[in-house]
Order: sequence, then C-alpha cells, then structure tokens
Amino acid sequence: MTEASSIADIFALTRKLQAEGRDIADLSIGEPDFDTPDHIKQAAVEAIWRGETKYTNTDGTPALKKAIIAKYQRDYGITFSPSEVVADSGGKALLAVLFRTILQQGDRVIMPLPCYGSYHGMINILDAEIAGIPCGIEDNFRLSPEKLAATLAEQGNQARVFILNNPNNPTGMVYSAAELRDFATILKNYPNIWIILDEVYENLVYDGGRYASLLALAPELRSRLIVVNSISKTYAMTGWRLGYALGSTEVMDKVRSIMAKCSANPCSITQAATITALNGDHGYLKNWQESFSARRDKIIAALRPFPQLRTITPQGGMFLYYHCGALLGTGSIKTSSNLAAYFLHAANVAVVPGAAFGLDPYIRLSLVAPEATVDTAICRMTHAIQKLV
Repeated sequence: MTEASSIADIFALTRKLQAEGRDIADLSIGEPDFDTPDHIKQAAVEAIWRGETKYTNTDGTPALKKAIIAKYQRDYGITFSPSEVVADSGGKALLAVLFRTILQQGDRVIMPLPCYGSYHGMINILDAEIAGIPCGIEDNFRLSPEKLAATLAEQGNQARVFILNNPNNPTGMVYSAAELRDFATILKNYPNIWIILDEVYENLVYDGGRYASLLALAPELRSRLIVVNSISKTYAMTGWRLGYALGSTEVMDKVRSIMAKCSANPCSITQAATITALNGDHGYLKNWQESFSARRDKIIAALRPFPQLRTITPQGGMFLYYHCGALLGTGSIKTSSNLAAYFLHAANVAVVPGAAFGLDPYIRLSLVAPEATVDTAICRMTHAIQKLV
C-alpha cells in the first residue's frame, strides 16, 4: 500500500481479503448499517408494479423535482424553480459533472483540508488545481475566516470555486451559523467564484446540534451558490444511487447539457422511492443519530488510553479522523498508509489513511459500521497498538 492509495483501493483490498475468508472488521466505508426504511422500499415496489420502469427526463421527473423543491422550502424557507434543480445517479456523479461544467484548465478550487477524497480526482482530471487550506487537529479541524480570506487573496483571479463539505468528511466537524456568516462576508468580495455546498451529511448531526446552511444564511450569494445533496446517508440508500443539485438556471442548464450526452436518466424506481423519502416521516433519524453518536463515543473511549492517537470529537457525519503521527517511525511504519496496512494485515481491521483526504498523518475510522463490527475493531486495534508502543 502506498501513499497514493485511494479510498477505492482500500475498499477493494478489504473485499478481496473477505472473499478469501479473512474476518475483516471494516471501519473503512461510510455506509449506515441501518436498512432503508420500509415505507421507502414499499414506494419502490409500488412504482415497479405501476410500470414506472421507462426512461425519464434526463435530470429527473417533475414529481421528483417537486419533492426536492418542497424539502428546501420546508427546511430552509428557500424557493426554487424546476429549472434550478437537477438529479443524477448519485451525488458523486453530480459533483463530477458540476466541476466539468464550471472548471477550465488552470482554474483553482479553494477548499479546507482534509476533504472528501474524490474531489482530488474530479478536479485533477480536468487539469484544474486544488488550493487546499490545511485545517488539522491544531485548528480543531475548522476553517477560520482569516485562513479563507488569506487564501482567496493569494489565489487571485485563478480561484474559480470554493467548496464546503458540511458536516465534513472525514472529520465530522459542523460549521455554526456564525462561522458561515463570516465566510459569506468574505465571499461577497469575490463575485467571480462559484460556491458549492456539499451537504450530504446534513441530517447526521449529534448531541442535539442543529444544522445551518449557507444557502439560507446568505441569500446575497444565491446567484452563484450550488447545493449538492444525496439520498445515501439520510435514508440509508447508498446502493440506490441518486443525488441532486440546486443552483441558478444558467449553470443547471449547462449541467443538463453534459448529462444528456453522458447518461440517460437516474433510475426511475429510485426516483419514485426518493419522492416518498423526501416527503415522508423522518422520525427514525433521531434513533439513528443517537446510535451513531454512541458508537462514536465508544471508539473514542476505547482509544483514549493511547495518546499516540488524537482526535476531535465529531459533531456530525460518519467518521473519526485520528492524528497518528506519534505512531510513525515505529518499525516499518513510516506513513499513515503503512499504519493502515498494519491494522489490516496484523489486526484484520480496515481503516483509511489520511493521504486519501489530502491531510496527513491521519487515519479515518467509520463510526456507522454495525455495533458488533465496532466492538471487534476496537478490541483488535487496541491490541495492535499495544504491540507498537
């Protein structure tokens, strides 16, 4: 395993070892262990029996767009028109199309690091560049207004996009309304920069916290603000594959143009189920939030006796991001990728090295794996760490 290892490489190797009969406690993937709620599954079955198995509009059915628009009116008091909404086969695919729509060779994307690992590939393949702002454990994993302002001033006319993943993958940090207003004040001075809000974890906020969106807090930025969301995390629908974006008709028309050349439409059955998901009861989320935060606390408590691993308690999302620098230099372990390989091969625990997220030396642990998996993983990790220290 090298420093260039991607998250996909970790997943593939883990599955390969499992297929070979290895009992791997997998903390590498951000996939809720809860099943898709029954009322959503039932909506999919009914759509099949109604014969909703044909092509739809490239960017989603009118009924799906109506449900997405209703969600944002209900949650944030913001009204969108159907021309400002696009749906695609997953938030990841939609982000890739958005970058392709906006970026040109040499453009720079401003973002806090660590970040969602797929951003790098999406941007680099377009010959654009990432101007990452390191926000490590010494910064409590948070981007400060001062760092944002300094980076924007330094990048000048080459800066084209600012992307904010909130709650953050991999750190789980959640920005407050006050912090977001400070960002908005700075961004107002850069009218040529598009602002992408990646909000796929918006409903996974813990300890009674409330999620705030820049969309609602900064209406003056709306003409160049794009929100990206998906059904994967909120509804435990990772395999159903549907993401959606909301933004100006101008940019959404360009997105639609690219999608029309590259794909037919999101899955018709998934679209029907998503309408029910968006419009239906969300009462189950409280139980999910409490269960995930309890697993978070269990992992933190188990690893607390080892000062060589340090983290900040995440306020949301699906992951813990541990600084592991004090374990490097032990034997053959020189990098976070070496450490991830050690846990995988010596302890049968899968984690992801920080190299995948643009800020090292760290490792990422999922806090949404099944409870039995979490228990097994922390038992094995503690024994493996004891052998190192």
